[in-house]
Amino acid sequence: MNTGVELETARLRLRPCTVNDLDALLQLWTDLDVRRYLFDDRIISRAQAETMIQNSLASFSTQGVGLWVVIVKDS
Repeated sequence: MNTGVELETARLRLRPCTVNDLDALLQLWTDLDVRRYLFDDRIISRAQAETMIQNSLASFSTQGVGLWVVIVKDS
């Protein structure tokens, strides 16, 4: 799903997350130093992460808000 929304600065590109980001987000969200702040130190499953992304996409289409991915342009 393409939300058609993207923001860009000199260094960064910001866009809504999609299911194509699932592997990268799951790796980030299950990292010990990240999950303790996001999920009360619970390890979320792939299915839970995918559901969160799907919910975010639905929220973007109905309310205009959701999860964003920040990409450093040099990488």
